[in-house]
Amino acid sequence: MQLDKETLIWIGIILVPLILWMLPTKRFRDDPDKGTQQKLAKEMLRGETTPEEIAKKDNFDPAHIQKWRDDYAALVVDYVLNAEEKAAEKEGLAADNELLKKICQEYIGDDWETKTGFKSG
Repeated sequence: MQLDKETLIWIGIILVPLILWMLPTKRFRDDPDKGTQQKLAKEMLRGETTPEEIAKKDNFDPAHIQKWRDDYAALVVDYVLNAEEKAAEKEGLAADNELLKKICQEYIGDDWETKTGFKSG
C-alpha cells in the first residue's frame, strides 16, 4: 500500500502532537490556597526553608514559590509603610462612631441602641 504525500502530512499532523504529549515531562502540583502560600513564604523569609526544598518536598513550581515569597514580602512592607496611615484612619472611624452615638442619643433617646438594633463592639 502506497501512501500519497497528502496522507503522510495528515498522519504527521495527528501523530506528532500525540507523541509530544506522551513524552515524560516534569509536572508540578497546582498552587495551594493563599493561606498556605503565605505560610510557606513566612518559613522562607525566616530562613527555615528554601524554595528548592519546598519544590522538592511538595512538587510545586520553584518559580511560583519564589513569587509567593516576593508577594508576601511586598505585602509585609506595604503594611509596615502604611501602618501609621491605617492607625489614623482607625482613630477617625472611632471618632465618627462616638459622634454617631451622641447624635442618636440626642435625637432618638437614651434607649436608641435598643430601638435601632445597634450593637456596641
